[in-house]
Amino acid sequence: MSGLHDEFEAGDTIPPDAPGAEAWGKVLADARANEAEIPSAYCIERLIREACAEGATHVHLEALADRVRIRFRISGRMRDKLELPRAVRHLLIARIKVMSHLDVAERRLPQNGKLRFGDFDPRYAVELRVQTIPCEHGESVCLTLPDPPERAPALAELGLSAENLARVRRLLERGRGLVLFAGPPRSGRATAMAAAVRETAAAGRVVLTAEDPVRAHLPGAAQCQVVQPHGLTLARLLDAFALQDGDVAVAEGLDEPEAAVRALRLARAGMLVLGGLRAPDAADAVLRVAERAGDPFLAADGLAGVVALRQARRLCGCRTQEEARPEERALLARAGAPESARVFRPAGCDLCAWTGYRGVVGIHEVLALDGGLRDLLVRGPTPDEWRAEVKRKLGRTLYEDAIEKACAGATSLVEAAS
Repeated sequence: MSGLHDEFEAGDTIPPDAPGAEAWGKVLADARANEAEIPSAYCIERLIREACAEGATHVHLEALADRVRIRFRISGRMRDKLELPRAVRHLLIARIKVMSHLDVAERRLPQNGKLRFGDFDPRYAVELRVQTIPCEHGESVCLTLPDPPERAPALAELGLSAENLARVRRLLERGRGLVLFAGPPRSGRATAMAAAVRETAAAGRVVLTAEDPVRAHLPGAAQCQVVQPHGLTLARLLDAFALQDGDVAVAEGLDEPEAAVRALRLARAGMLVLGGLRAPDAADAVLRVAERAGDPFLAADGLAGVVALRQARRLCGCRTQEEARPEERALLARAGAPESARVFRPAGCDLCAWTGYRGVVGIHEVLALDGGLRDLLVRGPTPDEWRAEVKRKLGRTLYEDAIEKACAGATSLVEAAS
């Protein structure tokens, strides 16, 4: 094959019994019918359009031993989309690299880039993040789609309970200290931080963000891109923020010890710092920052509070409501909900692709550090002591918030308890 334009002829050389051969034949037929010159480009563009239409957050092209598996992540779960022959793997990945301005020849190292899909289809003004990684059977690619709303949501749109919303606003209105947004991957951390930025910027404050990469435009904020190869690290940007007469600093990625120390120092100097951290809950987030800082006094003095998040799949409108089963009553009782409560279950319809779920719902817990918690942190508590004291100070835990939303019909009890 002399080049990408020979893909129609190359398709005829794939054995008909090869995994994914039938699907690739359909791609070629559709490409011919639509007068597309390059089938691989037609395939990638169609996948991105379908991902946008179906509300996917990620598109994964995975190199397996005998085929290429393409999957969408929708509402936090992976869904199989397409399987194609192994022989077309290089065509698809090379086409993505060309569209993302990456090095087509480099297959041994990971690469990161951006794909401006509006350049290829003006109807879709979206910019995807592209990550390639070398694997055992060849390169795999992850395309990350932007959040559906181009604007940052308001805090009130995050699904916080009235109590938690009031707690978050008190932390932001305080005007100083480090407020952590903690959660596992795909917990909604970035969205929640964007909502907090929107709230603080609306109050007339000077907001500076350090991002890697810059995900979306945040009105009222000066957004800075981390550029590791040039030495512009997250820690260095935070040092620079101290000289910028800023009111609010925003830094996703405080898992790095150096960045955590800089954020805590900024907070002690009088700035409000919004920081992102991977942690399962509020109690663990505080311990992780204290460990990375290497100084419990610095952590105790700099931390203002934690907003812990996770996401559960939102029930589709086709949901059903039934009496709770015996094992479900135990879950309800554990969260203080009445055992007689009726529970909602997924059903399935065309709108949710017969999964019973459509979209996600946020689950939250909000911790504000007080004098007692600070003293305990400085003394170096055991994990059990710390968790017990934090649970006593929390208005409601992640689990309790999840069960309440399940009882209200936002999600299922299975999702809430997972």
